[in-house]
Amino acid sequence: ERAGERAGERVAQGDAAAGGGEASGEALVLDALTTAMRLRKDVAVLVVKHLGGIAAAADHTPVDAWLLCAAYTASAATERKKVLKLVLDKACGRLLSAALLRAAIAGHGVALAPHFATLLELATVLLQQKGRRAAVEAGSDLYCLAFDEFADVFKRQELLSRVMAHVGSGADAEVEAALRVLVRLASADAVAVRHFAPFLTYVLDYLSSLSVVQARLAFELFARLAYDGAPDCASRLTDELLITIRKQLSSSTPHYKCLGLLGGCTMLHRLGVQDAAAAADGEGVSATQPPPPSQARGSQAATSQKPLSARMQEAHSLFAMMCGHSASADGTFAFLLHELSHLVAARGAADALSRPLLELVIDKVTSNFESRYLVDAAEALQENAKVRGLQPKLALDIDRAGEEGIAVRIAPMLAHSDEAAALQRHALSTLSANFQLLRLCEAATSEDGESLEAVDAVLGAPLVLFEPRLIGERLEAFRDLPADTREAACLALFYAVDWIRELLNGFCTQRDPEMRAKVVLRATQLAALEGVLDALLGETPHFRLPGIIWDSRAAAAKAKAAAPKAAATKKPAVAKKAAAGKAKPASKAAGKKPAAAGKGKSAAGKGRGKKKSAVSDVDSSGDEDGDEPAGAGEE
Repeated sequence: ERAGERAGERVAQGDAAAGGGEASGEALVLDALTTAMRLRKDVAVLVVKHLGGIAAAADHTPVDAWLLCAAYTASAATERKKVLKLVLDKACGRLLSAALLRAAIAGHGVALAPHFATLLELATVLLQQKGRRAAVEAGSDLYCLAFDEFADVFKRQELLSRVMAHVGSGADAEVEAALRVLVRLASADAVAVRHFAPFLTYVLDYLSSLSVVQARLAFELFARLAYDGAPDCASRLTDELLITIRKQLSSSTPHYKCLGLLGGCTMLHRLGVQDAAAAADGEGVSATQPPPPSQARGSQAATSQKPLSARMQEAHSLFAMMCGHSASADGTFAFLLHELSHLVAARGAADALSRPLLELVIDKVTSNFESRYLVDAAEALQENAKVRGLQPKLALDIDRAGEEGIAVRIAPMLAHSDEAAALQRHALSTLSANFQLLRLCEAATSEDGESLEAVDAVLGAPLVLFEPRLIGERLEAFRDLPADTREAACLALFYAVDWIRELLNGFCTQRDPEMRAKVVLRATQLAALEGVLDALLGETPHFRLPGIIWDSRAAAAKAKAAAPKAAATKKPAVAKKAAAGKAKPASKAAGKKPAAAGKGKSAAGKGRGKKKSAVSDVDSSGDEDGDEPAGAGEE
């Protein structure tokens, strides 16, 4: 037995020596190639010319990637541009595939260590390519492979500093690509990335300047680092993330509330994934996918009696806080519904929304859809009270169920007589978002994961709108209506169009022939409704459709950034004219000073005018030369 153990140890030592010898041999070969190209410039030119002649991805080998690195490292600054152009052309033509880069980098860290800076430079240039998706994907692969292969702390910190430079570049496509790289790194090895969390957290200070997709990626990054990087204990990063989310949710500005909702939904997702993983480890079964509806509804009472885990208690508290802060009529609740729909729609992913969280969403959000938005058709026909001058009437009925069916309430929810009516109008603005979340939850809990039979009654149900005679064939009757009634009619048609669009989005994937026929009829009705709405909007000039919180905030931010530039461009001209006035006689110079001062005031007024018009729905900015309408400075 001792002799066998000694023989095994000798074999293991031999294998290790062979591996080390192979790695050192690769390093020597690559070093020799680099030295040869550095001493003989024509060798590098020939290598680049040969690699440029390869036109098929299957003809490339991992050695070709080594030759590109060696040529780039050994070439002068002028020749490096040619190598870089070749790399860009190969990447855009999808000749540098992910498999090729992995074969060239993975396991060859010893040989490529002297070329680490070259890899980072190539990845930086590839990730900066705007509109070239293949090049951006190749740069992302280079960053991820280099981080995985080189475990040295200093190399990884240098790599992350390059990625963070992309995040701070200000270019939308580059920022999003860099954030996706960070999320990929955190998904692959959250523990390794978490060591550099203090170096990454400054992104939380600039969340307000990010788009929805970028902010979602940033929150996903830190949620993965907080929960996946330290799954067994609370961390300082978790506390910092929760403080940021609470601060944003408590803000009175809808934009910052939406940021808090983004972060809260991302943390909710990670909490569910961690809880499902813990349940799977404890019970030996996977808890990420929902069971069939018979089992789900049958075990719902038993599940509610079980004590909640620490993760689920935190998730329930976070969800209640998000619902409480988004209850006001500022549009943030609709944003929350869309984010929850985004989580539920990703149920096919490996880290899908867990079953307990799905049941929580169904119980707290979608359970009151029927009582809030649906009404018996007989009850709707019996209502005689006008709403802002509109007589409610059933319209767009496909099922032809008469008084025995149901109807979708739209016009009755437009009243503005008291506080309860204001809450109804706010609820109407979330009609489509509520149904989107409802249908996604129903599909997730169905047997095949796609069926919408549980909610198909609304596909053919009529809408409670208003009497068509109010409009007239040529809009004569509509022009004579009061302004409030015309605006109510436009708003009712707007929400009707939005509702039918959501029906088409939800039921267009169903295979049932009856549902498909109803979808075609709804598409025809949608085209007719949009035509009527366009005509009515032309007769209601002061009416504004409901806006989008995030877009208006982005427009305001851009206008705020543009205002100082507009004022700064006018200052040199003002100063120049003032200086010219000093060289003239005193009487003329005195006469010119008020004009110069007035011109400076007009420049400042121009900056304010641009800021004001950017946040409005109608573009009222001037032409490219910046000419201002008469009287704008006075206003």
